[in-house]
Amino acid sequence: MDYKRSDQLVSHDSTLPDTLNTFYARFDTPGSRESVHLPRLEELHQPLVLQLHQVSSSMKRINIKKAEGPDKVSGRTLKLCADQLAGVFLDIFNLSLQLATVPVSLKTSIIVPVPKKSAVTCLNDYRPVALTPVIMKCFERIILKHIKDIIPAGLDQYQYSFSLQHSDPGQADTEAPQPGTALIAVPLDQGLPHQQASGGENGDNTSSTLVLSTGTPQGCVLSPALFTLFTSDCSAIHSTNTILKFADDTTIVGLIFGQ
Repeated sequence: MDYKRSDQLVSHDSTLPDTLNTFYARFDTPGSRESVHLPRLEELHQPLVLQLHQVSSSMKRINIKKAEGPDKVSGRTLKLCADQLAGVFLDIFNLSLQLATVPVSLKTSIIVPVPKKSAVTCLNDYRPVALTPVIMKCFERIILKHIKDIIPAGLDQYQYSFSLQHSDPGQADTEAPQPGTALIAVPLDQGLPHQQASGGENGDNTSSTLVLSTGTPQGCVLSPALFTLFTSDCSAIHSTNTILKFADDTTIVGLIFGQ
């Protein structure tokens, strides 16, 4: 199973959760925290209207082994009561689509910092995984299917992790270097200065609540698709260059011509 035991010690630093909170929110500018009221969708086009069978089917497919979200409503409850509750959530979902807004209770999440490695040396060594309400995941799965149905095939053929069309990395267009040329690959990372952090998980300590207006939480159903849409126009202009993307890990591949 390739299991590796972690000898990581639990950190009892009570300030770490709030420190991580600030670190995860570092891309959220003060101006972006203002609520943005979108125009009503009916002013633009007819909003998506869900049907009862879509909500009921999504609820009956819930994996009851998944953790509950901050609303403390278990997947088992929602799955067993799908026939009784589907109509209620159908009204909530359709109203949400009509008003172009999501209820705060459905988009509230608990961020769990999961260590990426056994020895944590900086804040970036924690992966922020979001626990969202189970019913919100049902809503997202319905929307995700709709998005996939309307997205053009091959939207981003160089995104190999969050692919909406299941592209094959082995089918990437590559050009063999010709005599007098060299192939160079430049891997890119976020390139931000790392802040030092106490090693280990943080026990039962929790941070204060923080409202964010940017980003897509890791662990949400729609996040991979939205990330692909957001980054699909990040492409090379010159024909001898290629930008390969595996989630947020990016590599620029290009030919250098000799004299």
